[in-house]
Amino acid sequence: TALHFAAFYNNRETAEILISHGININEKDNIGQTALHKATRYIDKETTEILI
Repeated sequence: TALHFAAFYNNRETAEILISHGININEKDNIGQTALHKATRYIDKETTEILI
């Protein structure tokens, strides 16, 4: 999802916009990971904080 890409590329602003528009933060990608998995894997502290 777009939120997965925002987390992967450490783009907090995009993640905030997507969340404010109601994106499902629990949506899983094709390997079963959520955006939170991506954010923590790629050490994106800011995006991780808004996903928790």
